[in-house]
Amino acid sequence: MLLPNPTVTYSNPDTTATLTLRPANNSGGVSLVTVTATDDGPGNAAFSQSFLVFIKSSVNTLPTVSIIAAQTLPEDATSPTLSFNVRDAETPVAAVTVLARSSNQQLLPNANIVVTGTTTNRNLTLTPALNQTGTAAVTLTAVDGAFGSSNMTFNVTFTNVNDTPSISTIANQTISEDTSTGLINFTVDDVETRPGNLTVLGKFGESNFGA
Repeated sequence: MLLPNPTVTYSNPDTTATLTLRPANNSGGVSLVTVTATDDGPGNAAFSQSFLVFIKSSVNTLPTVSIIAAQTLPEDATSPTLSFNVRDAETPVAAVTVLARSSNQQLLPNANIVVTGTTTNRNLTLTPALNQTGTAAVTLTAVDGAFGSSNMTFNVTFTNVNDTPSISTIANQTISEDTSTGLINFTVDDVETRPGNLTVLGKFGESNFGA
């Protein structure tokens, strides 16, 4: 076990707790640590946070990640490919793993950050959640063969793009001459504009058929 005795210190009713981690002797690797808070209400509701701990040799040279400049991108679209480099003095570059995480999961879920490449040159694409705008900090973590790690963080801002309104489907209608269909119901919607502020116009085309 890499972290045999994690220690949590907490005193009720404090809002701050401390966690102490001590790896086993002569150990190295990655350990997932989960901290859980449980209340005393009905059902004992609980909430957990997890994070990775990289345990490395003290003589390992850490990998490096080149800088990516801050990005400003439109909403609802995947970013252009963002290129960056990773290097390590001891680990073959193909064995350097790059992990990515976002500070704003509602705007940019981790699953929407795609890192590709196994050479020094790596690529990154970002896809925001639908109809979401705002700023997220993206952190890339390079991990080498001895579990040494380095972080590089940049900001990405997704800006608002006007979405087109939508109209529900209206089925084809058949009526006799000199009569009326009556009211034909349909719905309109828009992401940014309230329905009451939308303008709805009708355009009519005609086709003549022989009697």
